[in-house]
Amino acid sequence: MAQEPEPPASADGEDFASAALVALVAASLRERAPELLPDDLGKLDPVRQARSPLAIKRALLERAYQELGPGFVFEIGPSIRIFESNPLLEAFLRSPDGAVLLAKWARFERYGHGLHRTRIENPEPGLYRLEHYATRGPAPGAAHDLFVLGILTALLERVEPRGLSVSLLPGPRPLLHDGTRLETRETSFEAGTSRWELRFPGISRGARARDSELEEAAGPSGLVERLRARLADDPSRSWSLAEVARALGVSARSLQRRLGDAGTSFTEIVRSVRVGSACRLIETTRYSMTEIGYLCGFTDAAQFSRDFRASVGASPSQFREVVAPDS
Repeated sequence: MAQEPEPPASADGEDFASAALVALVAASLRERAPELLPDDLGKLDPVRQARSPLAIKRALLERAYQELGPGFVFEIGPSIRIFESNPLLEAFLRSPDGAVLLAKWARFERYGHGLHRTRIENPEPGLYRLEHYATRGPAPGAAHDLFVLGILTALLERVEPRGLSVSLLPGPRPLLHDGTRLETRETSFEAGTSRWELRFPGISRGARARDSELEEAAGPSGLVERLRARLADDPSRSWSLAEVARALGVSARSLQRRLGDAGTSFTEIVRSVRVGSACRLIETTRYSMTEIGYLCGFTDAAQFSRDFRASVGASPSQFREVVAPDS
């Protein structure tokens, strides 16, 4: 696999982490061992503050790992319930299956983290092998590894409630089996923490619909509206033409042909839906542009800014100054 380009540092030159995840670590420590929280932590706002210095997250996780053990760090994951109303969590939980959720996570890491990534391989249906690594510098370390695995596990438990199994590699050393969390010991983590194996059945998509079913759509305009509504249900998903065709119960070839008859294309509609979703969030929320770009499905901040300006005639920040200057 080709090496990824190095990500940029944050504006002040520090490597960064997702503020939402840093707040999650802090909340878990506050509940279990508040004495481990530094006095100068400050109040993290995971909605208005998209990024936090990586050093804060590293210090909190290392302190939790050393004082409370690897099992505690892994079990931070289920604490995501405290962010039930957070749009980031909603975006993950809107995933129809674990495969889509993992793809969203990989894109989230490009937005929300300066150094750490999760490499995902899918050698056979229902089997995923992941590796947590750094794009430059030292490896993330056991505390970071187990924290990320714990978050992914907790999310997958919500999306794939039946049949989920999670193991550390080499081994395997199971942490979950068939949807049930297993008791862990210190020895469970001694052979390494950066490589993981996940198994889950996924959701059956059913048989592909016949092309004739597409003809039941109420003309080209009706099809466009159906497509827009389906994409808007989950704008953070990296939709492909084949995936959305299956979701609509049509073939990809017929969908493409009928969109052409309507004078548009799949790419144009995806861009329009994402920009429209971004406009609504910019106008009605105080979320950062980083989070809005992720939630609306853009690959990265550069694509968000480029597509938004091309469609609206202004940058996302300029648009906010017009529609919501007080924010």
